[in-house]
Amino acid sequence: MGLTKPKSTNIDTSKWVIGDPIIEMNVNLADANANNTDIGFIFKRGTTGDNTALLWDKSAQEFVFAITTATGDSVGDLPITAYSDLQIKNLTSAGLKYPTADGTNGHVLVTDGAGNLSFSSVPASPAAWGVITGTLANQIDLQGELDLKYDDSTTMDAGTY
Repeated sequence: MGLTKPKSTNIDTSKWVIGDPIIEMNVNLADANANNTDIGFIFKRGTTGDNTALLWDKSAQEFVFAITTATGDSVGDLPITAYSDLQIKNLTSAGLKYPTADGTNGHVLVTDGAGNLSFSSVPASPAAWGVITGTLANQIDLQGELDLKYDDSTTMDAGTY
């Protein structure tokens, strides 16, 4: 069963239970350019016009958390006066679990290979970072031991190549 539009313009309730698995917004909007309008939720914060919103910003083609003077009666490209930060206590995205606290100065983000990210200090030995592969286009200055290999097997003498 789909949702029906309430008979009044406001729903006055302390709890609203919705049984439908999908809520469709922007249906039957009188604006002829309904596909060019912002959609979302506006949280009214008094009478100052300093409302908070979670919107699909059509002009930017992105979801935003924002401060706006728009109200529930607004349509079209809504005015955004500032963008709000999003703070999440724990975040897992695409199988990667991000740390819940910042690292210290000079730390880098590393993975354990199982999707858990953490901060770690930079190893003192370049060998701890593994093997550098690829093409070096200009002269570089390396310090310490260096083993040059061709096709992962033939050791080359140190020198200029």
